[in-house]
Order: sequence, then structure tokens, then C-alpha cells
Amino acid sequence: MPRYEPHTLPIGDIRDEDGDPLVKQAGSVPGYRQLSDTDNAIAWPVNASPEIHQAGPVRLPANFDSSFPIYVDLELSKNADNDALNADIEAYMSKAGDYDNADSNDTAEQAIVAAGTVLTFSLATALLAGPCNLNLVLLIPSSGTNDQDEIYLRSLSVRYALK
Repeated sequence: MPRYEPHTLPIGDIRDEDGDPLVKQAGSVPGYRQLSDTDNAIAWPVNASPEIHQAGPVRLPANFDSSFPIYVDLELSKNADNDALNADIEAYMSKAGDYDNADSNDTAEQAIVAAGTVLTFSLATALLAGPCNLNLVLLIPSSGTNDQDEIYLRSLSVRYALK
């Protein structure tokens, strides 16, 4: 059994599709929101268009073991449970001289539930030997009509095996 190294990405490191930093959520545009005195999230308001966001790169060390899957955990919730909404990711590995590789995600889109859950995506295809970079594309919502629920991304983490 390999030893997995956890790596949490601060939600402040998540950017919009063209790489611009997110801003405070306003109107129908997703962005940062303080949900309580102790809880911050990226919020997709009711009627927000599906958005593509980027996270990473996560630098994987030289002793990263590419013979085992990488796991990406998204903690997501909704403010109600009126819409059937899903989330998905794309994951791309790169290193010096080896760019534009195929999506490594082997997990189908998953349902976002109101109470909140951690959705785990397994990456086992097209993994590169370390040291290398992992770039994530978040597709939230990946399917469903968001006309009655807000969606909250509360945390994002990556787990990878070490030799």
C-alpha cells in the first residue's frame, strides 16, 4: 500500500478560465463568498452560467509514484436540494518538454448534494513521472440546470503516492 501525500489548494488559488483571479461573488457571476464568520467558499449563485475554473499547477515531486492513481477531492454543497447538478474535472500533467497531454481523469461526473459531500476523482491515465505539474480544470456545474440552488466549493485537495 503506497503512502499518499495530501496537498490542499487554497480556494484563493482558483482562477477563471482565462487565468484571471476570481473576485467577490456578485449578481449571477461566480466568485468568493463569506458564508459565515468562519466559512468561505467559491459560490455559484442561482441562474449562474456553468463556469470553467482552473486550479494549480500542483508540483509533484521527483519521488511521486506514477504507478498509483492521483486522487482529487472536491468538497461541494448546495444551499437547497431543488436542482440535480453535477461536477466534473479535467486533469492535465506536464513537465519540461512534455506538454499538451491527454486528460488523466478516469471518473465520470458526480452529483452535488445539498448537505455537502467530498467528490473524489481518480486520475490514472497519462500520468507522468515526477517531477511534474498537475493542472486541474473544474467544471461546475458540469450538467443540470442551476435555477434554484446555489453551489459552494468549500475545499479542493490532491492526494498522490510517493515512492
